[in-house]
Amino acid sequence: NDSDRHKWELSPSEDLALRTIDDVPIHVVFSTDCSPYQHWQSYQLYLSALRIRQPGLITRIASGCTEEEKTSIRKWHDDHIAILSSRFGLHLTPHFSSVKDESGNKVGDY
Repeated sequence: NDSDRHKWELSPSEDLALRTIDDVPIHVVFSTDCSPYQHWQSYQLYLSALRIRQPGLITRIASGCTEEEKTSIRKWHDDHIAILSSRFGLHLTPHFSSVKDESGNKVGDY
C-alpha cells in the first residue's frame, strides 16, 4: 500500500529500475574508517542517495575496523541501510594506510 510508505521509500520495482541508467551501470564507492563520525556520514550519504533516487550501486568500504566494530557495522547496515535499497552495499577491509620504510617500520599513517 503506497499510503504506508515514506515518500522516499522505493518499491522493489523502482529499486530494480535504478540499478542502471540507460543500461549503463553506475557504481559509487566511498571509503571510510570505523569511527562514529564516519558511520554517521555514511548513513547520511545513503539517505541522500535514496532521497534523490541516485541510480546505480553504492558501496561503503570501511577500513581498519576491530572485530567488534565489524560486527556492529554489519548489523547496523543490515538493520538500517540494506532495507532502504538492495543497491546499498558494505565492504570491510583491513587497515591499509600505514606507510612503512625499507625496513618495514611504520613511518606514517594517512
